[in-house]
Formats: sequence, structure tokens, C-alpha cells
Amino acid sequence: MINSYLGEKLWLRFGINLMLGKSLDKKTNTLQRMFLPKFLKKQVGNSFLQGKKLVKSEQVLNDVLVKDKFNIFNWFSPVVVFTLLLLIILYWFPNPI
Repeated sequence: MINSYLGEKLWLRFGINLMLGKSLDKKTNTLQRMFLPKFLKKQVGNSFLQGKKLVKSEQVLNDVLVKDKFNIFNWFSPVVVFTLLLLIILYWFPNPI
């Protein structure tokens, strides 16, 4: 779910996935999903309190459109870097240990 917010930030995605680990790659329930704003908005918008909708209306206060600028570091994705490192290691140490 976090990866959907990271977009093309490959190194950030790699770092977060590395730090949080595989234990977070499991099914979540509604309560666990609400730590992300998109899911919280959806759940609160569909909620009722004493038979009345909890949210009467909504208004966007700050609609920010973020554009990723061209960056040379986007070409150096984690997959490319680690593949190059593997090829260099295999070149320098061709015999198995």
C-alpha cells in the first residue's frame, strides 16, 4: 500500500521495503489500512453516527500536483545498480569459492 504513494522514487521504495521487511507483506484489515490518508478518507466518508452520515460535505483545501522532474538518478534504479555490482563481482571472482 505504501508503494502506491512512492511513484517513481525507486531508491526510496527499495529502502522502505528493505527496512520494513517481508513481515509487512500480508493482508490487512480495514483498521490497519486507515493509517494511509486515502483509506482513512474513504472509511470516515462512509461512516454513520446515530443514523446520520458522519461527513456532511468535503472540501479540498490544498490540492498540490507534484511533478517529478527529470533526474539522472532515476536511471540508476536499484535493479540496475545491483546487477552491475553482481556482474563486477562475477568478473573479478570467476571461480566459485
